[in-house]
Amino acid sequence: MSLNRKNIEMAIELNKETTNYLLRKVKNGGHEGAQARSVLEAAGVNVNKKMRDPEFSNVQKRDVGTKEREALAEKGDAMPDGSYPIANVADLKNAIQAYGRASDPEAVKAHIKRRAKELGVTDLIPENW
Repeated sequence: MSLNRKNIEMAIELNKETTNYLLRKVKNGGHEGAQARSVLEAAGVNVNKKMRDPEFSNVQKRDVGTKEREALAEKGDAMPDGSYPIANVADLKNAIQAYGRASDPEAVKAHIKRRAKELGVTDLIPENW
């Protein structure tokens, strides 16, 4: 089998989390952004259209300072070390996107599910969790 665009498109199926991760790379630009765009396009994703999609544009990285992380951890709204802070629905969406990088995925998943329940947005939890 020769490696051409059609074969690549058939072989690559990106899940929502991976697609959004790559779209953020595209948005940030640079060499990684160009590589991410190539992967997305090879998978048949219309990058320009997807970048305008409200579902993607609602997920934005936010800088959470050390003091805020500590306060959120104290309240149980972040992991004990301050990682995965979830103060609102946007933070929840970010945490779901970042879940794959967790050092303790099961603990992070439980934290995300609990916060989703507390925020009343359990519908945002991926079905395969």
